Amino acid sequence: MYKTQHDILRRFSEDFPSFVDDEIANFAKEAEFYLIYVNYMKNLERMGYRFAIPSFIDGGIYVRKFYNLLLAKRGSAVPNDIQTDGSRRIFVITGMNSGGKTTFATSFGQLAFLAKLGLPVPAVEAKIPFFSSIMTAYPAEEDVRESLSRLELDVARAKAIIERADSRSLVIANELFSSTTSDEGLLLTLLRGAGEKRLVLSFRHVSA
Repeated sequence: MYKTQHDILRRFSEDFPSFVDDEIANFAKEAEFYLIYVNYMKNLERMGYRFAIPSFIDGGIYVRKFYNLLLAKRGSAVPNDIQTDGSRRIFVITGMNSGGKTTFATSFGQLAFLAKLGLPVPAVEAKIPFFSSIMTAYPAEEDVRESLSRLELDVARAKAIIERADSRSLVIANELFSSTTSDEGLLLTLLRGAGEKRLVLSFRHVSA
């Protein structure tokens, strides 16, 4: 039907047999990722888990029954809700050990990241801001090759996040500064950070 166009492409492929356009190569990788995700999503839907097309709104967060993708694959995901009109920008999640704090924070991070990629998210309904960046601060194992202690590493990472984050950033911190003594922890809580950030925090249970 399109012999002229076919001949042009055939000659091009003969002259440049190994040529691959960068844009086409990138599209192929992105399409492959999307198809793999859709297949993963359909498998979870057959197990009864729901997915939603996210809506982007200014300021507030309204998400119903979001869950962790990896736990859902094992059939053990527990859904959660989170709602705010935007006036609250810092969330501190507390509770006993193994109470689901890390899972909650990680699950919301998964949802925000997938939404930025334009994918259906693991939730019944999701209305969130379009975060300019998503940053995490999870505990790092102390490296004997490093000259810094674990506490110093945590402080350095927190400083780097504060310097990079803006008013539309999502920062998820999990058990940050957990290696501190009670005196060090009190001192850290008295330090004031610059700027208003959007944070989801998860801490270990702290006894009175």
